[in-house]
Amino acid sequence: ARACDGCEVPAISQWKDISLSKDLLKEATKIDGSGMNRTNIVFSRLSQKIAKSLLACSPPLMALEKLYVELATQYHDLTTSKRPPFCCVEGVKYAINAVKWGAIEEPGSVMVIVPFYMEFERGVTATAANLSGEESPIQKIEEIAFLLHHSKTMSVQLIFINDTISEKRDDMDGGSARLFRSALLEYIKAEQFEIELCGREDDFESFVVFDGRLTVHFTSTGAEATKGSLFEDAATKMARFENRGVDGRLRE
Repeated sequence: ARACDGCEVPAISQWKDISLSKDLLKEATKIDGSGMNRTNIVFSRLSQKIAKSLLACSPPLMALEKLYVELATQYHDLTTSKRPPFCCVEGVKYAINAVKWGAIEEPGSVMVIVPFYMEFERGVTATAANLSGEESPIQKIEEIAFLLHHSKTMSVQLIFINDTISEKRDDMDGGSARLFRSALLEYIKAEQFEIELCGREDDFESFVVFDGRLTVHFTSTGAEATKGSLFEDAATKMARFENRGVDGRLRE
């Protein structure tokens, strides 16, 4: 592989054509130097762009995995000045996952469960005061869409669980659950994806996109607790979810 602008990408004897463009490397280096947290959606979006660039030459899985090990090793070596940008390392990992998904021949389904709570993930974009942003619901959709694009056999169920309970309730601006829904719906509309919505736009329980291959559900700890189970009633189940100490306070 070729090196660009100070980011030294290890050579791979099995696949000499793997390379990263100068523009992508510059962009990755720039956001590495910003104050943003690596969980920011900016990082995942650039990592996916890098992955798509790498996949353009159809590299074999073995070559990508070798490149990932070498780049990750360089990245974690704090003694060298030739550490690759984070998105270069992450981009190779995205590419590896895409190749693996594309190799799955039999139909299959994956369930992804994402808890969310209050101000930590309220579905808003990054600001000067909050450089990391809180676009995790959109980020999850984009990451799944990336994988589905590289597979003809797989489907995904994405379940968002609002884990606000009792005194941890989040009612500001209608609550984080409402903000999650509105952020996702706004994103789906902006991307002009065809969507099958189950419920009203301001209070839906689920929706389906990507020709039925991605189903997104919303639920909460309270809603799940009220269902009880074969082994415990609703009150016992809620008590287990709340996990209170002997002092009656919620335990994290």
